[in-house]
Amino acid sequence: VTEDIERVEIALGPSSALYGPNATNGVVSIITRSPFSSQGTSLSLTGGERSLLQAGGRHAGTLGDRLGYKISGQYFRAEDWPQDPAWVPPGTPNTAERWGGEARLDYLVGKDGTLDLAAGMSKAIRGIDMTDNGPALADHFGYVYYQGRYSQGKFFGQVYLNQNDA
Repeated sequence: VTEDIERVEIALGPSSALYGPNATNGVVSIITRSPFSSQGTSLSLTGGERSLLQAGGRHAGTLGDRLGYKISGQYFRAEDWPQDPAWVPPGTPNTAERWGGEARLDYLVGKDGTLDLAAGMSKAIRGIDMTDNGPALADHFGYVYYQGRYSQGKFFGQVYLNQNDA
């Protein structure tokens, strides 16, 4: 959800030693807001040309002084631009549609330690994605991630698992 973005960090160049084998050109890391610093609920609804409909929501709060939680979700649907028949077979749906969501728990450890656990998923129900090899039909393409982070003082550690189902 766009309202949940705190900052975006960009690491240029080969980063596969830190981020895995598909990070050959760099990494864009989107940092979301902590439930401790941004509590409450926000909802958004957008509409426009090409039958655009986009809805999103976020809710964050705390349970006591040490545990924070956040849930967010988004839905998008629109009519895509006409595709070149030389690249896309006739009869291919021209509607782009996707949804996604995330859940996160933050736990404050001691005076300056934080443990963050997050999981999220997204699903491209349909759409045409541009790739290095030309257009590709995204038909129920799913993506799931799990992430755990711990920071205290100058220490930062992270484990994650990214999975996709094409």
